[in-house]
Amino acid sequence: MPGVSRDLERSLTAEVSEERLASAVAHLAQWARLAGSDAEMEAAQWVCGQLVAFGLDARILEHDAYVSLPGEATLTTIAPRQGDIPCITPAFAAPTPAGGVEGDVVDLGRQAPGGQDVRGKIVLLDGLPTPWVAQELSVLGALGLIHICPGTRRYEMIASPVWGSPSHLSRQALPRTHIASINTPDGEALRAVASAGRLRVRIRAAVDTRWRRTPIVLGEIRGGEDPARFLLLAGHLDSWHRGAMDNAAANACMLEISRLLAQHRRQLRRSVRVAFWSGHSQGRYSGSAWYADEAWEDLDRNCAMHLNIESPGGIDATVIDGKGHREAMTLAAAVAKEYTGQAIAGGRIGKIGDESFWPIGIPSIHLSSYQSADAGGLNPSATVVGKPKGKANGYGWWWHTPEDTPDKVDPRHLARDCRMYVALAVRVCTARVLPLDYVAAGEEFVAILEDLDRKA
Repeated sequence: MPGVSRDLERSLTAEVSEERLASAVAHLAQWARLAGSDAEMEAAQWVCGQLVAFGLDARILEHDAYVSLPGEATLTTIAPRQGDIPCITPAFAAPTPAGGVEGDVVDLGRQAPGGQDVRGKIVLLDGLPTPWVAQELSVLGALGLIHICPGTRRYEMIASPVWGSPSHLSRQALPRTHIASINTPDGEALRAVASAGRLRVRIRAAVDTRWRRTPIVLGEIRGGEDPARFLLLAGHLDSWHRGAMDNAAANACMLEISRLLAQHRRQLRRSVRVAFWSGHSQGRYSGSAWYADEAWEDLDRNCAMHLNIESPGGIDATVIDGKGHREAMTLAAAVAKEYTGQAIAGGRIGKIGDESFWPIGIPSIHLSSYQSADAGGLNPSATVVGKPKGKANGYGWWWHTPEDTPDKVDPRHLARDCRMYVALAVRVCTARVLPLDYVAAGEEFVAILEDLDRKA
């Protein structure tokens, strides 16, 4: 690769510190970093202080974001007998009146609503809450939804189909139905009652959805030859609960990369802009979406690539994979192969995970580590992040639960993943010509067009 400083890459990857990474994870995981909370701001101030100590020009931006924080929720069976079932409710679900809402249960399982009349009913269905199901069943007039989460846990989710903070128009798409999430044993018990006759339940759910001030931490390492052009190194700071893997581990990598690159800034052609977003988990990517709008011209003119870091370094995370723009994935595949010996499946980036910048046309890489599909065991996150070519099985079972604590992060795996990110950053910031493969992108377009032509 012309102009890339391989000596610098080897030096910096060798300096990645497991101890510093683990320490940063533990420090960040002391806070439950809900978007717009005091705890999140404390974490943001600590991160900003670390960047300044490393020699970055760092600051905290604050902006208004439409954030939804789930509160207490209860699910009570009324008929044929009374009983309470533990549950939670997702962000952006409709809050109930203080007394809750009551309705008869319709069991859809995993089926689409189809011809069933769900108006005024409470729908029982398998799977994690998703924006698309909430939106569809809201339109069909469902009073409430009971989602049966896989396994014995209940998973924090978000029900808004709107990317970022809604406008006065897109706000109309927010769910109008009340939602409860229960685990599989409780769901199977409910299903058995429903199959035997009439089942009537009450949902009570508090959801605090409103505009809040939220932080974005930005840091800059100025390159030498072309300082206006930059790599956007980004990940979300907010979390569900303590969020050690998701996403303190990513934040630790971002800090370590910043520390290492700042020490060698004179060897960088291009700059690095590091960004810690709020509003990923409870704002539907409100922080990155706001920044994409606010800094659109600068991003369009000067951002060379977006490296999005999400939930790296989990225990048993032995599979390396990722998605991104095709022109960037040749680089991602080369780095993954060199540092882990694995050939990544890859694939196009989707509408997920703070990927707010592809509408601007910025090439993006989302490279991470996952548990193996061969490992067995339940992994609900795989329904969200997918199982590319059957090889990977999502993040760990603790994802989006109170059990995402520092012991769920393997320092060796985290250092392995961090070395990949360091190598990617060095290659993007030191190459004379950006390492983008537009031949591969063109071939992808041709293949898509040929496929459409065959189907026409």
